[in-house]
Amino acid sequence: MAGYDGHRGWVNYLAVAPDKRRSALGRQLMHAAETELAKRGCPKLNLQVRVGNDTALAFYQSWVTCRTMWSASGKD
Repeated sequence: MAGYDGHRGWVNYLAVAPDKRRSALGRQLMHAAETELAKRGCPKLNLQVRVGNDTALAFYQSWVTCRTMWSASGKD
């Protein structure tokens, strides 16, 4: 689930079934969310991750590492 409140974008509850993980589906979902938020003029993106969800944290860290951060492009 992704949303935009007019100030920042949010990604909540991104999930991929265990048997579908490691298939690039999570990256496709994040790319789609990022693309749609950008179309709506969203200048930055916040992520919601539960404490202790190390798998999700690792995924998002790899996503940020492989992407040009929005703030680096002057959109922060």
